[in-house]
Amino acid sequence: MKAILLSVAIAFASFATNAQTMKELVNGSEHKVTWLGIDYSHVKMIGDFNQFAEAGASGPQLVKDKYFPAWNELIIKEYKKYDLQGALRKDTVYFKVGAINKINAAAPIESMEAEEEPNYTTEDIKSFVKDYNYNVTEGFGVLLVCEYMNKTTQKAKFHLLIFNLSTKEIIHTEAFTGVAGGFGLKNYWAKPYFEVIDQIKSKRFKAWKKEFGV
Repeated sequence: MKAILLSVAIAFASFATNAQTMKELVNGSEHKVTWLGIDYSHVKMIGDFNQFAEAGASGPQLVKDKYFPAWNELIIKEYKKYDLQGALRKDTVYFKVGAINKINAAAPIESMEAEEEPNYTTEDIKSFVKDYNYNVTEGFGVLLVCEYMNKTTQKAKFHLLIFNLSTKEIIHTEAFTGVAGGFGLKNYWAKPYFEVIDQIKSKRFKAWKKEFGV
């Protein structure tokens, strides 16, 4: 009986710690938040991406070499459009995407082409990032993991992860889907993560405030 009560107490304490940390995130603008980037290292490209091939590079290779860094750079260059500050209700959001760019650059392309959406679980997503070193140890870290880009449905799926960077603990995960669109490959697949940021800004942060902010 004592063992059961101890397990319950530990589980409750763990939940309380997570909730308290999210409470801190949603209740004040003074907490430092760092945008860590978009992780494409486990993405599945569904449909024919070879129409984007260039001399010496297949479609998936070109996407990896050219567009993974371009999509991460776009959020920084056009920070007013991809309004992370507004989405997270923070006066300032810091950017540090170097670690994710290196991870994306080292990802093997052989496993990126797929016929079906992988349906990653929350535990899958957590396992992908558990050993990452972001070289940031203060405040909160925010990261998107791209699960797939599906040309057939014209959608992309992302998993949002929020970290307590001082403990390296993942305190919140949530899945989002965005619709592709726009002129050119870069803009076409940038639109889904724009929609993710906009969903957080217009709806999800309010829901977090209600759930964790009391």
